Amino acid sequence: MWLRLYDNSYEGEELHFEEGGFPKLNELCLINLPELKMMKIDRGTLPLLTALIISSCPLMEQLPSGVQYLTKLKSFSSRNMSVDFINGVHRNEGPDYYKIQNLSILDIK
Repeated sequence: MWLRLYDNSYEGEELHFEEGGFPKLNELCLINLPELKMMKIDRGTLPLLTALIISSCPLMEQLPSGVQYLTKLKSFSSRNMSVDFINGVHRNEGPDYYKIQNLSILDIK
């Protein structure tokens, strides 16, 4: 199962995935959400998520909080993000890199 939010389909500044939410979701795509600033993932949420794609969310400045709780996550991809976001996940240097360093697929541009 997948969830894709595209082209202003979500207009809030914060997207919060609460505990127990989306128990069967495998893939989450957030693309072109210009108002989104922050994403929170509670422990126990999205337990089967294997792929996370975040692209063209220019106000997001950091990796979603709680991404380290996604124990099945294998792939993270991002494109056209803010400089702060990119710097935060920069290999071996970014403060959020440790949260995604063990993933099989990292595609950040």
